[in-house]
Amino acid sequence: MKVKKVLELSVDVTDIFRESPLVIRAMVDTLPTLDSQVAFLRAIHQDVETLLKGVVTNGEPVRESGGQQKDK
Repeated sequence: MKVKKVLELSVDVTDIFRESPLVIRAMVDTLPTLDSQVAFLRAIHQDVETLLKGVVTNGEPVRESGGQQKDK
């Protein structure tokens, strides 16, 4: 018999900043190996970097994570 793991998430979007890390941790915990967990987190990181490109806050481009912001 094959057992299938099912993940059901319920997220309160009124506090998405608090809930997001909990959701990501829950999803990572369902992955069977450390390699698959790292690959998943790297994919999320790449998605975030892609979404941040071109984003401007207060007239300034958003600094990409992992990089150094240049002094003016």
